[in-house]
Amino acid sequence: MCSIVELDDVAGAVDLLAKVDWVDLPGDVIGEALVDLSRLRARLDAIEAAATEVFHRSQAWTVDGSKSSGAWLAYRTRSPKGDHDRCRHRSRTLQHLPVAEAAFEAGEITARHVDVLGWAQASRPDQFTAAEAFLVSKATELPWRSFRIALRHWVNIVDPAATNADRRDHTGQRHLHASRSLNGMGRIDGWLEPLAFETFNTALERIEHELFDNDWTHARQRHGEQANVTHLARTPTQRRADALVEMAQRAATAPTNGKRPLPLVNIVCDWHTFHTELAKLTGTDPQPVDDGTCRLLDGEPITPTDMFHQALLGEVRRIVFDNPGVTIDMGRKARLYTGNARHAILAHHQTCAHPTCDLPATKCEIDHIKPWLNGGQTTQTNGQPLCDHHNRWKARGAGP
Repeated sequence: MCSIVELDDVAGAVDLLAKVDWVDLPGDVIGEALVDLSRLRARLDAIEAAATEVFHRSQAWTVDGSKSSGAWLAYRTRSPKGDHDRCRHRSRTLQHLPVAEAAFEAGEITARHVDVLGWAQASRPDQFTAAEAFLVSKATELPWRSFRIALRHWVNIVDPAATNADRRDHTGQRHLHASRSLNGMGRIDGWLEPLAFETFNTALERIEHELFDNDWTHARQRHGEQANVTHLARTPTQRRADALVEMAQRAATAPTNGKRPLPLVNIVCDWHTFHTELAKLTGTDPQPVDDGTCRLLDGEPITPTDMFHQALLGEVRRIVFDNPGVTIDMGRKARLYTGNARHAILAHHQTCAHPTCDLPATKCEIDHIKPWLNGGQTTQTNGQPLCDHHNRWKARGAGP
């Protein structure tokens, strides 16, 4: 029996829930039940966070000589001490997030939402209070990845000076470790700045795709039309490791007098933000920007300062939307979205167009909304990114 009557009631309800025979229920009913369970879990997490902090202040954990409340709970629950330390930290964070606390207690947001909102509050404490209700509303509306990106974008724009200071901190935090284990295997671990990572990851993914095409070709040669991913010679992680080695081999065999390529990083930035940053760098009086777009193609926000530095290092491609400058409209002359037409779609979409899929649009195929065979044109307004799975799903007539 629990020492608190209310916990006995919860335990009794859980006992009843455990008797539900899920096999006899329709799939859609089970799906809605899982959504409800997620909300209940969030509410329990909120209660646990509040109780953990009060327990810590009670000092009851000192009686048996425990060093901390987290250590006492970890011993009694046979779980990692870090879980309880994070729970207590979450409780202290909620003291500065009254709107988020209410949403958490109602099960409208999860513990992970609270953690990233706490990061934003700690990053921009002077601006967060006025924006908390707005940011929490986004947490209740947006998919997780979109919310995280939106929150990072807010942090970047509310205090550009602090954001540039953060950028300098990121520069100092970059590091890379490469070591060899006793059995001869090598381990690589490190952190890169956002743009440096984009440069690295773009090159790695390009080689990774080449290796995938080779693996797929060999699988088709052995298994014909019945070939599937289980027939590929390497797993995705193995292929990525091989791609890193291939990238090193290509660098080692490159001619010493070869021309260094321009950095290949695609950045989406609106005209006003670009000109405002240019005005800052040239010492003129910039017009303030309350909001703007400055991100990588996969949606990850970057600072206007990073954007402009990259523009000085590489090339600038201009794409004008809904204006006569550059019309991204290939009509019926071309069936595939390539070149500027593809980049125009990627500039507007961050993920696969299917609402449940968060695969970055840069890894998707660009497909016609109104099919080509039904008269659909290769235009900006008739294109959308779809991952391989959802493209096939749509082709079977199951999708929009």
